[in-house]
Amino acid sequence: MSIDPRLAVIDKRFKDVERVLVIASLKGGVGKTLVSVLLALKLKDLGYRVGLLDLDFTNPSCHTLLNASVEKNKPVEDKGLVPPLERGIRFMSIAHFVDNAPLALRGHHIDSVFKELLAITRWIDTDVVVVDSPPGLSDEALNVAGLIKKSEFILVTTPSKLSVLSLERALGVLKGIASVSGIVENMCKGGESQGVRRIVQKFNTRYLGWLPLIEGLDEKVESMGIEEVLRRFFEGYVQSILMSLGL
Repeated sequence: MSIDPRLAVIDKRFKDVERVLVIASLKGGVGKTLVSVLLALKLKDLGYRVGLLDLDFTNPSCHTLLNASVEKNKPVEDKGLVPPLERGIRFMSIAHFVDNAPLALRGHHIDSVFKELLAITRWIDTDVVVVDSPPGLSDEALNVAGLIKKSEFILVTTPSKLSVLSLERALGVLKGIASVSGIVENMCKGGESQGVRRIVQKFNTRYLGWLPLIEGLDEKVESMGIEEVLRRFFEGYVQSILMSLGL
């Protein structure tokens, strides 16, 4: 059986990156992309050189939150593809290559595109890469753990019963496969929930922090921009999460 030469290249691409934070969830609709973007922006504000990698191929949306012009601000070819800067963050997404057109991929085609994107992306001058993984624990999401040796998973949940059940299943799946740094609870009305705390204790993982439920968030992002939304509504919460991560 032949060895995919891209695997060795992927390892080299992340050699000088100190940490790779993989934001994941088994259930969609929990705000995983929001958490990814907020963490990346706050890390940048704290002085880290930050990369943001959107690995959702069917519905990439980090560029929408960043209001990034993926049609105009493209990766630059230089011994690979160097992600362009968006709001001071090196940002890479499949959206750079397909603009806003849907990308219909299945099976081994997804796996091939996934490996290709990791292999061609050159993270220059980058301390931390935040990865927005696709919803669910698909093959490509799980493959991150094997392909990027420094990857540490951060699972996002909400206080809802269904989301907490999904969190429990996700931790069960990841046990022994990936390094899990902890849990972020999103859309909270008044702090952490007992359901999530119970799961954290059961799996002996860490509760990294929580983010509040903000009514009309989409409209606020549209009118203010994501950086102002971070400053007004989330800054202290996000900084607390990063402190829990030692950042």
